[in-house]
Amino acid sequence: MSYVATLGYEFLGDIEIKILQETGGEVAPLDFAEQRSIFNTSPQKTTSSTFIAFFKLPDGDSYSCSLPDLPSEELLATSDPRIYGERLFDWLFNPEMKERYFKIRRSAEFFANESEQNFNGLRLRLWLDPYSIKLHRIWWEAMYDPEQQLPLSASMAFSRFMSGSARRRDNPISKDSLRLLLVASNPKELGRLQLDDINLPLERSIVTHAIEPLRRSVKVARYMPNVTVEGLAKSQDDGFQIVHILAHTVLRGERAFMVLADDKDNAQEVDCQQVVSALTSADALPHLVFLATPMAAGDNTGPALVTMSPWLIDKGVSAAIAIQGPISEERLVQFCNRFYETLITTGVIDLALMVARAAIFDPSNWEWANAVLYMRTPSGELFRPLPANLRGLVKAAAAI
Repeated sequence: MSYVATLGYEFLGDIEIKILQETGGEVAPLDFAEQRSIFNTSPQKTTSSTFIAFFKLPDGDSYSCSLPDLPSEELLATSDPRIYGERLFDWLFNPEMKERYFKIRRSAEFFANESEQNFNGLRLRLWLDPYSIKLHRIWWEAMYDPEQQLPLSASMAFSRFMSGSARRRDNPISKDSLRLLLVASNPKELGRLQLDDINLPLERSIVTHAIEPLRRSVKVARYMPNVTVEGLAKSQDDGFQIVHILAHTVLRGERAFMVLADDKDNAQEVDCQQVVSALTSADALPHLVFLATPMAAGDNTGPALVTMSPWLIDKGVSAAIAIQGPISEERLVQFCNRFYETLITTGVIDLALMVARAAIFDPSNWEWANAVLYMRTPSGELFRPLPANLRGLVKAAAAI
């Protein structure tokens, strides 16, 4: 039995789904290089309005089917998250695939009835065509199985998966204490950019209070308020395993910007590709980058972070979380507490995010669907927690 299973999270099977957008009557091959097309403002190739999906199921069976054009306007006009999620599910799963999925899910539930947090024992890795920006802008985390009360992302380990072009061995790290860099950007003159000031003491306390009970395993090693992009790059030389960034972002056309400080501590828009370069400038890359949307942000600022996340994966970061919309204070406290507790306890990123979503789930609002996970590690395992009986031995050995 795996260590995660001893904690009540036994994985019973993986579902892989790849969605490709057809191009000029020709479907791109499954193994085509993941070029930086979703990062460029210029289109890389002409795309049609039809898609094809490839399913790989836990029993080893594979299946493919054509999909119609995305009902983008219909989805945008939907204010109810469940209706949105069921429409998205119906678009992706045709009647035959629904029956296969329902059979797998019911079987997994039968064996996972004693699991924690309504976990059904399944992992779903969703691979989205990097040439199709419209696929990455969909709220996949809101997808609903019409037979279930909880959305898929709150009942199974759910991620947007991509391998990335950077070569890196994604082995989980075993450390007695992980180091977290907390970056909070609230520079002067935000009003000039029509942005509200961030309540730094409150936002910082939410993260530090979530980490405090876990201080034997993780600590906030450095806090950097109002950092410049140059200062962010320099900080990466210290080798943090987790980087948690809180900053305003804006999307101008297809270009994403993060609001950081200039050398006079005034607000400036920094191209998110520069921020990614800063975060990945050192040899030792962070295993997780958490891109948080401030509570003071508007509802339309999050897409810039979702745009930024695949770039981090492409550069070699193991996992990137983007919060694509503000989360209210009470729910944000619950979310951070459950996320970091589960991540540090299990080491499994997609599982930790599932637990955090379930903790704040409310069918009447969208906040539980705001967290988007991109990862390049098929198992989702970023860290390998040391058993309690070995921690003292490791500390003693380090002191010699």
